[in-house]
Amino acid sequence: MDKQFCGACRALISDKRYMTCLGCKQKYDLQCANISPQRYRALNDENKRNWRCLECKSKIPKKDNTNTPIRPSHQTESAVLDNADNLNVTLRKKSDLAFDYITEKKLKDVLEAERQELRIVIQSSLKELSDQLTTIKNQCSGYQESSMFISGQYEDFRKELVELKKLLATTTSELKCIREENKSLKNSVTAQAARIKALEDENLRQQQWTRMQNIEITGIPENKAEDTKQIVLKLSQHIGAPIQQTDIDFAHRVQPRRAVSAARARPIVVHLRQRAVKDKVIAAGRKYRTLNAKDLGMGDETNRVYINEHLTKENKILLNTCKQKAKEINYKFVWTKNCRIFVRKDEASPPIPISSSTDISKIM
Repeated sequence: MDKQFCGACRALISDKRYMTCLGCKQKYDLQCANISPQRYRALNDENKRNWRCLECKSKIPKKDNTNTPIRPSHQTESAVLDNADNLNVTLRKKSDLAFDYITEKKLKDVLEAERQELRIVIQSSLKELSDQLTTIKNQCSGYQESSMFISGQYEDFRKELVELKKLLATTTSELKCIREENKSLKNSVTAQAARIKALEDENLRQQQWTRMQNIEITGIPENKAEDTKQIVLKLSQHIGAPIQQTDIDFAHRVQPRRAVSAARARPIVVHLRQRAVKDKVIAAGRKYRTLNAKDLGMGDETNRVYINEHLTKENKILLNTCKQKAKEINYKFVWTKNCRIFVRKDEASPPIPISSSTDISKIM
């Protein structure tokens, strides 16, 4: 459908209600056509078809106006009277005027009556004006009292505002000092936290360093009459990495840290005098993956025996986390060497060292 524009204001006609001029054929909205919505609804189809705009109406020539109630001045009065019926003009006969003369006494009485009436009107007006002035005076007095009260309130408010400004200046200065102190404390806390973290890391490294020549054996059932050194010698003999008793500094079971672990056999921690001997036992234990307690004559096949490096509690947790992450993303190798944790995706990938939980993000 083509867009319709008003012939007067040239605006787009969005309403369905509009008028079309019979003469110029242009469209007009109801406002420019000077037609109310009520009148538009009252128009029938013929009225709408015959409607003309003001410009087209002004172009229509005037009709013959000879038959009007006004006639040229040269007509006689008798002709006017004869044509009165045709002229639609009402003519009245002139009536005789009667003059009534006023005497001096009547004039004085009229003037006196007017004077008395005027005096009463003036007195009434003056009284009304006086009452209004009294009311205005009372109002002005009230306004003056209100103005004085407001002035007093404003003065009190001004004084309070001055005090508040002073207090605000003092508070701002104190707040500035507090912010500077807080900033200094934050910097100090950050430095202390970094120092504590460094000390904790150093402490963990030292703890792990003291265990560098230790191995941890798990899965061997406990016996009250057992000799842990002999168990270690027998185990080393079985896995093909025999050691001498002089190579062992000490070998004992670790006390359980939780009540749940007491139901299982406690691991045996062995401290070897030389790191090379420790590395030889660890390497042989990793090759012997099917070792169980029955092979040593101390239990059944369900007691799997594992030989690992002696890690700190934190590194054990980190190692388990790495194993779970590697399993999720299909990394094939997770191991420890010299008590350090490494991961590798496959045989062709380089090893990735893991020193803390933040390093796990390196595993992609």
